[in-house]
Amino acid sequence: MPTLQRVRPHHAVLLVASAAALMALASCTREGPELTVEEAPSPAPPPESKALEVEGSEAPALPAVADPEEDLAFPSGTQTPEGAACDMARAFILPDGELYRATCLGMPGNEEYTSFISEMGAQMDAMQGQSMEQFGGPREITKVYRARELSASGPASYGFATMQLQSVQFVDVESVLWDGSVYVNRTLVLQLPSGAWRAMPRPDLVPLLSVGLNSESDSTELWQP
Repeated sequence: MPTLQRVRPHHAVLLVASAAALMALASCTREGPELTVEEAPSPAPPPESKALEVEGSEAPALPAVADPEEDLAFPSGTQTPEGAACDMARAFILPDGELYRATCLGMPGNEEYTSFISEMGAQMDAMQGQSMEQFGGPREITKVYRARELSASGPASYGFATMQLQSVQFVDVESVLWDGSVYVNRTLVLQLPSGAWRAMPRPDLVPLLSVGLNSESDSTELWQP
């Protein structure tokens, strides 16, 4: 079995892969005096999810392209926390800017976060249809663990007080990179007042929502359909 080690998040792979494109992108910001939640993603500047990757020794050889039926075995959509986390991973695998934006939590009052989501989505749009093999990005999802609540109570209290978030949890999603190594992407997921779930790609930009996220133990209970 490959040995898992914690490394950088999903977005780091794409940032390295298209650094030149990122530098050419215009900065996109939104004004707002306080934190708010954007329920319906806008076509231009929306948000993404947090990732904690794990890279390890080489895994067994995989097919050149992920099996569509196998991917369907994992959750999708924003009705569940696991579905939102998996869709975030799929957005990087494809890549798919539209899926990325639809899955991300929107925070119009946070300029740095909103700009990051906009830039990352634009990179995905530019790279859509291209193989990520040359960049060594994620190739396919291999395991999904059940969503878990953070041990610290602060994030949930802060999320409800400032954005009326109903729940703050995280999901560990195991994937295989194109080079055969295995990593686990830890995604922070948040439940909107409507009940839908969104993923946050850069929890570090809102630390009060992610206290202790990377200190949580490894997940052991697999998601079950």
